[in-house]
Amino acid sequence: MVTLSILKGARNTGAVKKMLHAPTLKLYVIKEIPLINREVHALFKEWISAWQITQEETNNRLCNVYGAFWNVPEGHVSVVVEYMNGGSLENLLESTGALPEVCLQELTIKLLQCVKDVHGKMRVQHGCIIPSQVVFDQKGNVKLSLGIAHRLNLYKKHTADPYFANPNAYR
Repeated sequence: MVTLSILKGARNTGAVKKMLHAPTLKLYVIKEIPLINREVHALFKEWISAWQITQEETNNRLCNVYGAFWNVPEGHVSVVVEYMNGGSLENLLESTGALPEVCLQELTIKLLQCVKDVHGKMRVQHGCIIPSQVVFDQKGNVKLSLGIAHRLNLYKKHTADPYFANPNAYR
């Protein structure tokens, strides 16, 4: 894999890189998520597996996740995701400002279908439907991205809570 550009800098949720797979000349996005321990790695592995199973059943409304691997020397998990060449809703809003009501209606319908897939088929909440998680291809098709940063922040928040770390503390 050859890094072409960094799409998002390495904040607390890690870097997002546009990569070229040289043998096939396909573009991918690699999300590098810094992880604390193997327990968090297992939680993300479970989330990504559930996402992959659901994406096969959703009529292509969720971003394709091709896999994830634990990068031990650098201390993060790298998630390989499909590259959406139309950018995100965040990029669109930054460049155009407000969207016309007709566009918002279409976008809302498509997003509700995505949310229905995640909530109905995966039986979990996405938890992070923000403009940067709504992505487009060049044809204008809308897809919902993973929301991994939200899951990582939830885990960090809950591990600081002694009741989360020890369920027996409630008894």
